[in-house]
Amino acid sequence: MGRILVVNAGSSSLKTALFDGAKRVFEIDVLEISGAARIKVIDGEDKSEEKLSVVDHHHALALALDRYSDLGAPAHKIDGAGHRIVHGAKRVFEIDVLEISGAARIKVIDGE
Repeated sequence: MGRILVVNAGSSSLKTALFDGAKRVFEIDVLEISGAARIKVIDGEDKSEEKLSVVDHHHALALALDRYSDLGAPAHKIDGAGHRIVHGAKRVFEIDVLEISGAARIKVIDGE
């Protein structure tokens, strides 16, 4: 199945988890983006947290990918990625693969 990076970008956070098949290998969260942020790394039973300055979500993702690389999971060894999208209004209410048509549906839903 390979390594899959799962991303959940909130308004002020970026939460990620790396799975190898069905097993969660690492979890990295960047909390309180836009200022004095915290990055939390969970490697099995080991947990660490540090404070740092994070400009925006792009910066938070770059930091998370750097940490995954430090943990032995560089981006080029990640086989796929998924992003959690919460709001589907009345049209999208089940798990779905987001392709071009799905992205168009989200734009329509956003305008409802």
